[in-house]
Amino acid sequence: MSKLRILHITPWFPNPDHELAGVFVLRQLQALNKHCENEVLHLHFSDKKEMVSEVFEGVKLNRKTFNPAINKWIIKEKLVARFIKKFLKENQSKFDIVNFYIAYPNAVSISEFKTKFPNLKFTISDVWSAYYEEFHLPKGHKGRKRIENIFRHDVPLFLVSNALGEDIQNFCSLDSLNYKVLPIVINANDFYYKEKNKNPEIFTFCSVNNWTDLKNPFLLIEGFNLLLKEDQDVQLILAGSGKLSDRLVQLIKKLNLEEKIIYKGRIPQDELVKTIHDSQVYCQSSHYETSSSICAEALATGTPVISNEMGGIKEYIDDTNGYIVADPTPEAWKDAMLKMKANYASFNGEAMSKSILAARNYETIGQTYFDYFKEVFDEE
Repeated sequence: MSKLRILHITPWFPNPDHELAGVFVLRQLQALNKHCENEVLHLHFSDKKEMVSEVFEGVKLNRKTFNPAINKWIIKEKLVARFIKKFLKENQSKFDIVNFYIAYPNAVSISEFKTKFPNLKFTISDVWSAYYEEFHLPKGHKGRKRIENIFRHDVPLFLVSNALGEDIQNFCSLDSLNYKVLPIVINANDFYYKEKNKNPEIFTFCSVNNWTDLKNPFLLIEGFNLLLKEDQDVQLILAGSGKLSDRLVQLIKKLNLEEKIIYKGRIPQDELVKTIHDSQVYCQSSHYETSSSICAEALATGTPVISNEMGGIKEYIDDTNGYIVADPTPEAWKDAMLKMKANYASFNGEAMSKSILAARNYETIGQTYFDYFKEVFDEE
């Protein structure tokens, strides 16, 4: 056998409903392509039923779209479990390893899969912050127990950060959790070092997100409003869409900040990259992040980061590439932005870019991911 043959089963992957959904999964598999034969089984819920097979940006893809009559997660769990069993029964000879990329809901029946298909190895790769939020389910809830059960069957885990490992361990009330860390690859063709103006006439902060409750843009806006009371030679660019977008715009108007805060809404990838390149600082005021690809990508452009002290971000942000805000208040954010502007010339953008890209380029991530799978495959 020249290459390991891996089936990646995922609920998140670029698709006609959302072209950027799970784009990080695609990038990880593109990095792995040099070493393995990868195939994706994307199990997707939408308003139609279909099965599509194609090669998508170098990755063989099978997409099964479900439209359940009853919109309940236990129904969805059963639908995908039934389909996975059928798919593996028909195709198990084609694969050496089945990797659940994002455990829930596809891996809820992983114990049964292991029993039915003893010739296959099973792994889980995950990045989801839902474990930190405990899926908004109380302890003892039947749905929560089904999710917890995924991690009680000695399945090798590859997680985006140590913070996520702690989240899953706490969520499942486990004494310990064995896992390996695998960061998300950075596309250096987009996110590359570009020299910045160290003393611009208008100093620019930016933040680009899917504006959900977890991303907490209001803290950043309120901190920036306080900053303006001490320094008018600044601006903030916000981009992205999401359920908080309207409230975000309303707060900007309420504070009369339309001339100082530029809200772009949802923007394409090329404009996202340009926005970061053209800004002095990237800001992430989230309540929580398992890792934050966008912060790592900002560093790759030579853009220092200001972030709340939480999750996986603090595993790679330090005084050489940004500031961590320990106290998530507008006053603390104002102070961090003032400090960043005052000390901006001392940050070495080229060095921070080289450091993060050395750890997260396609070659390094692909080799590391392959080594993890090879170790699983070689186990007796």
